[in-house]
Amino acid sequence: MCNPPRFATLVSVFARLLAAASLPLAALIVLAPEVSAQLPDPPSGCDAAGCEPSLSITWTDNASNEDGYRVWIDDSLYCETGPDAQMCFATGLAEGSYVCAIAAFNGAGQSVACSLIANVWTFTPPAPENCAATDTGSNNVVITWDDTGEGEAGFIVYRGGLTICDLPPNSTSCIDVDPPPGAYTYEVFAYTPCGISAGSSDTGVLQGPRLNMTLLGQKDEYGGRYSDIWGYVDSAGNEYAIMGHENGTIFYDLADPANPQQVGYIAGPNSDWRDVKTYANHAYIVTEGAGAGTGLQIVDLADPQNPVLVNTWDAEFTTAHNIFIDTTRALGYACGSPVGTHVFSLSDPVNPVQTALWNASINYYIHDLYVFDDTIYAGGISDNQMHIIANPNDSTLIEAASWTYAGANPHAGWLLGDKRYFAGVDETGGGRLRIWDIADKQNIVQVSQYQSGGATSIHNVFVRDDIAYISYYTEGVRVVDVSDPAAPVEIGYYDTYLGGGPALYAGNWGVYPFLPSGLVIASDIDLGLHVIRFDLLESVDVPSYVPEASGRLAWNAPNPFNPATTIVYFAERGDPVELAVYDLRGRLVRSLVNGTARESGMQRIPWDGTDDRGRAVASGKYFYRLRGHGFAETKSMLLVR
Repeated sequence: MCNPPRFATLVSVFARLLAAASLPLAALIVLAPEVSAQLPDPPSGCDAAGCEPSLSITWTDNASNEDGYRVWIDDSLYCETGPDAQMCFATGLAEGSYVCAIAAFNGAGQSVACSLIANVWTFTPPAPENCAATDTGSNNVVITWDDTGEGEAGFIVYRGGLTICDLPPNSTSCIDVDPPPGAYTYEVFAYTPCGISAGSSDTGVLQGPRLNMTLLGQKDEYGGRYSDIWGYVDSAGNEYAIMGHENGTIFYDLADPANPQQVGYIAGPNSDWRDVKTYANHAYIVTEGAGAGTGLQIVDLADPQNPVLVNTWDAEFTTAHNIFIDTTRALGYACGSPVGTHVFSLSDPVNPVQTALWNASINYYIHDLYVFDDTIYAGGISDNQMHIIANPNDSTLIEAASWTYAGANPHAGWLLGDKRYFAGVDETGGGRLRIWDIADKQNIVQVSQYQSGGATSIHNVFVRDDIAYISYYTEGVRVVDVSDPAAPVEIGYYDTYLGGGPALYAGNWGVYPFLPSGLVIASDIDLGLHVIRFDLLESVDVPSYVPEASGRLAWNAPNPFNPATTIVYFAERGDPVELAVYDLRGRLVRSLVNGTARESGMQRIPWDGTDDRGRAVASGKYFYRLRGHGFAETKSMLLVR
């Protein structure tokens, strides 16, 4: 009650002063200090996060006339600050959720409060489990997982270290939209502001353009500039891929085809060209690179998990373009050196001894070659000729035949099963696979050709069981049935090339189809190792819904055909099967295999377009059906006369 008298006394004093000065009372109001009656503006952008036992509460100071801020936690005033404050730090809080409110205040009162739910987290949330990455077939990969606990702030999903999704709590899926085709490791983590959980991962594969081939795994760990590829199988049957790189050679363990593991890297001269082959338990590497370490690198694979460079042989050459090893005669062939093609004995696998030289200046440059028995099939890419060179002993080389043709730019080739026919390829724009009848060395005749694309180039070809596997640069890996040399038929492909426009020497450099598992490994210049399954040659074990099946129908080639085709199927355990041809009305036309037991593996059955009485059937669509223990499968074919 003392304030009012003191105020009255002051007013009386001022009134007397004003009277003495002949001033109106209104002047008192003008001269007196302004007292604000306006509430401060409320704070905004309120946030709070903390790790047990602390919580940091922040806001944006929007007021200019506040005396300070008050912060409540669960309706209890926790702190009161001075003006311009933007944070309150609370301690002694257990894990859990809290209601926080922040308001500005001054003499006129208190602003509207900014409220939020704040979480105090434990340090590490529970880890998600059972991550699975699935190709949807629409250029997307869906990643799913199990949310195993409560209290996470969210989930984060990575593809190869790149953030794909950052999701709220309780999420269980993420979509990776339109990634480039390839194999990726996806990892999912739960997180809080205090830390991140252990991850759950899976390998997701987005398939590229393909036919009857499936990408299982891919590795691109060095950002491109890869070259040729070869395979290796150790004494225990474990499979490996060996791939050239600009600065060396990479060794991969293929125990998990979806996630090949690098087990070694042998450094070498810098070069975009590197070729590798194996013999016994050694790898032999050549390159066109210059500088330190040139020559034939010899790598000991006795422990394939730890490949070791044991020698660099440079006594006869330091650079070469390609290498081939005749494993039956323990002879190596290095071609494309400045001197020529070197033949060397590998009787001592670590210390080669040159036995012959095909001098390039006297004879011609050999770019690549294939050797069978005592004969070399050499691609003379510079003189536009294919050459056959006899090698009757370790030291004698005799020209046996050569031939050329329109558009010749021969790189390499491989013999077909009966060794009468040779499949050669041209490394040039408009290149193609050509099949030659070489029975008469003085009259070698082209019997057929195969081409994919128009101006594109082939690199190499390898033949296994009358199936040609072609590294076709920008066309990817191409698979061609050459069981009928006169009518090669494409039966599969996987395109590794993701370039945006035409190129000649880009994409698939090399392919290796000889692993016992049937896996096909391929190298892409930009994208590295590809582990591919050729679906038509997948293990004869059929899917789990017919576990006792005794075979599987594959294809017929050619298709369409005239007058004959070959039907291919796979037999398991030598069980009896039936193979028959039917017309559109389901009537039996021809019985081709009638309960006959055959050896396990691939079977080729010709049909000449006639019925069971030997009469030629009319043009049209026909069905062929394979039946056996636990299965029946039907496919169609077209006869065009």
